[in-house]
Amino acid sequence: MIATLPMTPKGSSAPLGYWLTPVIADILRERSSDSLAVCIGTIGAKSPSVADILLFREELDFVGVRKAKVLTDGELVASLERNVATILSRVESSDIVSECYVCECGLLEIPIEQVRFLKPKTFHIENGKVFCVVCGGEATTSTQSRFCMFFPESAFGKSPQIHPRSYSAEIRDLMGQIRRNGICVGKNRPTGFLYSERNLDVELVWQTMPYELIHQENDKRLVLVVSNHVLKQGLLAILLARTLGFNGEIHLIVTPYINHPGTVGKWCLEKLAELGHDELTARFMLANSLGWSLKDATLSTVVSEVGYRRLRLFARRVAESRRSTDNPEKLVEDINHQTLTLGLKHVFNPDKFDYARLSGLYSS
Repeated sequence: MIATLPMTPKGSSAPLGYWLTPVIADILRERSSDSLAVCIGTIGAKSPSVADILLFREELDFVGVRKAKVLTDGELVASLERNVATILSRVESSDIVSECYVCECGLLEIPIEQVRFLKPKTFHIENGKVFCVVCGGEATTSTQSRFCMFFPESAFGKSPQIHPRSYSAEIRDLMGQIRRNGICVGKNRPTGFLYSERNLDVELVWQTMPYELIHQENDKRLVLVVSNHVLKQGLLAILLARTLGFNGEIHLIVTPYINHPGTVGKWCLEKLAELGHDELTARFMLANSLGWSLKDATLSTVVSEVGYRRLRLFARRVAESRRSTDNPEKLVEDINHQTLTLGLKHVFNPDKFDYARLSGLYSS
């Protein structure tokens, strides 16, 4: 099975680059025999509205992701809680006291020594000060007792296949940190999830979702597609799956983070649709932004210079070609700016380019 981590709906403000991960996952699905599950995050601190979830599904359709199983973590919450209880019964755990950054709303409980290693999702830093993204308040320091768990050695025994390989060293470093220090799984504020009268971090709950999906399907392989901004969460989902007993093949596909030229708001799908963009141009812009060696890429805007007739013919050439392999890393390595440029160049002379290299980008 191919899966994403739960994605938090952003309403109409989500820019095109936000959709890169499900689009790459969909290309993998198209080129393989694996099913695809796109997960929606609803149980976190910023729970989306019903309208936001409906819009998320509509915008998935806009970028051509139509054959995926789309479900929320809330739909599986009872199973996810059972997974967490099973994990905590199998691992060592303890309370660790440390100095942490905390905020008024209670969202932040971050050990001071870890801030510089974390990607700022729940906080941002200005002039050396830490601020909460929810309440906007400046974090203060406080001594906190944190509930931590330590993975069994068996969780580290079978490493995932990683693409691109340039992330291998970072993954090894992360695994080393987790192995030595464990992970904090408790919160001092109420979260809605309890274990032995302790408030559990919501991330621990939803990170068991990839395991739950393959468990329900009795699948023997997990292909997890994540942005590099949630690399640690992806690795934790894999370690949790191993702790729960999944011994199958695991592949971790890491996509770049997409930056948008100019004002981010002009790249939301509603604005793009008003300008005449559709699935054809949206998927081209995302794929043409890719360089798998890059951690951060800038959204490609050359589609306006291509011409719709040429692009439509290019899409037809790709859709009529097909190549599949059992190796997920091979399936995505040709989806990049360089290969798309060659494909466009020879679109009127198709014998000069193997369009099967781009199969999955568009379907017939």
